[in-house]
Amino acid sequence: MDTEKLLKINVRLEVEVLSGDFSGFYLSRLEHRDNRHLVIVHPVHEGALVPVSPGEELVIRFLNDGGVFEFHTEVISLQPERTPLLAVTTPSTLTKIQRRAHVRVPVSLELDFHVLGPDGKHPAPGAKPHHGHAVDLSGGGMSIHHDATLAMDQRILFDLVLPRYTLKNIIGRVMRAQEIAPPSSHARVAGVEFSAIREKDREQVIRYIFERQIALKKKA
Repeated sequence: MDTEKLLKINVRLEVEVLSGDFSGFYLSRLEHRDNRHLVIVHPVHEGALVPVSPGEELVIRFLNDGGVFEFHTEVISLQPERTPLLAVTTPSTLTKIQRRAHVRVPVSLELDFHVLGPDGKHPAPGAKPHHGHAVDLSGGGMSIHHDATLAMDQRILFDLVLPRYTLKNIIGRVMRAQEIAPPSSHARVAGVEFSAIREKDREQVIRYIFERQIALKKKA
């Protein structure tokens, strides 16, 4: 596996500290590299540097187009630059830990959507938007609670607003449709597959899921 090709400069990293009072998951970024070591941004927790020492083992995970990868590494040195850095050993191997489109995380995202007409591309004339609430999300689709009448294989058109990015004009195909008990204002649930989405938008979804996983792990 080509480590240099997969692990690119400026890629976001999840750094897992394995032991001590600050064991847990933190965000970082790959600053630069050479054949012997990687230099990453020193992880921060609540405004302070996470205490790590030379010789300490870390697990680092990152996302790219092929999925999520992880490797074990060791801290070589601390570099107190303007942006504090860590030098860690370059991995000899990477382990692929999951398929990117199948990782599903719980979310709470509001959205409005149109049910598309028979052509699967445009709303029916005069159709009004429906309201939905996404309750989980993956790179391949989502589950929504909603107020519409949806059937298997119907298409819906919607925007999806993430914390730092808005995805426009996604088309989703209904893969599952059922009622919720007890009934509520959003008394139906649908499993929706992203059937038409820009690849750069899908990558934003994957990035959001990756960061959401870190946040959920910190709460656990």
